Amino acid sequence: MRCISYSAAISRKRAFSPRLREARFLRCRQSVKNYRGSTKKRSGDARGKKRAAICGKSGEENKRRTAESAKSKRNAEGEIRHMREWVAEEESTLKNFTDEHDPQASFYFTRLLKNREIKVNGKRAERDMPISAGDIIRYYLTKEQEEKPAFYTVYEDENILLADKESGVNSEAVYAMLLRSAEEKGEKIYFIHRLDRNTRGLILFAKNERAEVETKKAFKERTFEKVYLAVCADRFAKDASVEEAYLKKDEKRALVCVSEKAQKGAEKIVTEYRVLQRKGDLVLAEITLHTGKTHQIRAHLAFLGCPVLGDTKYGEKALNERYNKTRQCLVAKRLTLHFTESSPLRYADGKTFVSRFSLSLDDF
Repeated sequence: MRCISYSAAISRKRAFSPRLREARFLRCRQSVKNYRGSTKKRSGDARGKKRAAICGKSGEENKRRTAESAKSKRNAEGEIRHMREWVAEEESTLKNFTDEHDPQASFYFTRLLKNREIKVNGKRAERDMPISAGDIIRYYLTKEQEEKPAFYTVYEDENILLADKESGVNSEAVYAMLLRSAEEKGEKIYFIHRLDRNTRGLILFAKNERAEVETKKAFKERTFEKVYLAVCADRFAKDASVEEAYLKKDEKRALVCVSEKAQKGAEKIVTEYRVLQRKGDLVLAEITLHTGKTHQIRAHLAFLGCPVLGDTKYGEKALNERYNKTRQCLVAKRLTLHFTESSPLRYADGKTFVSRFSLSLDDF
């Protein structure tokens, strides 16, 4: 049995299930001000009043912040920067809060800190720091920074939305942006599954409760076809194979243990690969997931001796340094939906969606 360390993309205080993550965002949405400075009217119940009091959202304060959010400022270099304001509702850190709410600020987090372009409660932040409920976080971004895309919409109808996520973006942040946009139109959005922060590609969201139930059921029953592209170390024994193993989490030690034989607490994983291209010590492989466990592709390929290039958690340091890669070369390339005849989403059965992102060894 080989134990492979992993760093969960969600901290211990964060919920692992999409349902709990979604509930967290739904609790947060009334206390979050979007970058246009618009605010939602608070509910009149006791909980809403308490939340409003915590965030200092009196009517006059609302008007003042709305006016301030529309302003821009010039920094010391004369660049025009636009302010985006958020209000925290629960304890976190500045880095985690940024990663989960503002993808553009997350892209440039280190630079923004260095240039002192982040303020917490009116004071400039110079490093990552604790965030408390009611704290006001302001980011000052250039137009170029604001316009850096975090995702692209691949498909949308009245029930589902397919997004194509960039590397370096948390799935939670994509959800936060979609939720904010949906609320402006009087609509809803539901978190279904996630991709790792540095994995690019397709991620599915539901737009109503009926679609949420159907899509989560399909993921659970593994009826969707999920195909990835990965650049790995070229040590595959065959050009194509379906590999089975067992994956077990050790929450205390933050380890994922992959073994050939079943053991207590371990779940069976099935990963299929097919070699598409070889170059030097690298291989481009098409990976099909027949099960979907936490970090399955990265952990299973590492167990097979073929770690994903750029994977700083499961991969090989020497290989990553040789190619100067600090993010895993992994793309959720293709997703094919399958629904039963009785499903309200039957019209989408057999639809295949393809990510705009790709990988080729010609780039290495």
